[in-house]
Amino acid sequence: MILAQEYEEVIDAIKKHLYPRRKYLIAIDGYPGTGKSSLSRFLAFKLEMPAIETDLLRVLEEEQPSYRLGELRNLIQSRHDQNRPVIVEGIFTLDTLDKIGLVPDYLIYVDNSEANCGYSLRHSMPEYLEKYKPHVLASYVCNTDFIKM
Repeated sequence: MILAQEYEEVIDAIKKHLYPRRKYLIAIDGYPGTGKSSLSRFLAFKLEMPAIETDLLRVLEEEQPSYRLGELRNLIQSRHDQNRPVIVEGIFTLDTLDKIGLVPDYLIYVDNSEANCGYSLRHSMPEYLEKYKPHVLASYVCNTDFIKM
């Protein structure tokens, strides 16, 4: 199965950096609907660590994605205080982490050639990609073209 093969490749790549277990931040970034949450859940299960989906911390009153940054920082910090790894996923992940003063140790960019940001993000997504370049800086690019958009 293509999905399992691509995801297993991500796991193999991460394991080279992750063990022994320690404070480690894995970030997953990409366009909306490309499979970031599915990948983060799969990694969390297989690597036995929590995944934080930034969508769950979204400030709904904001047009552009905006998150409850203090809560996100506390969730990550509580894991790191135990000297343990954590996964954070969402759109604009590098910007979000930058706002709380964190840089990921390992960045995964989820790419899908059919992905689009929709009407509401049509200006901010290209600006974000130009500024942060997650698709260029990624430690691993996970292609989800097998997912039909």
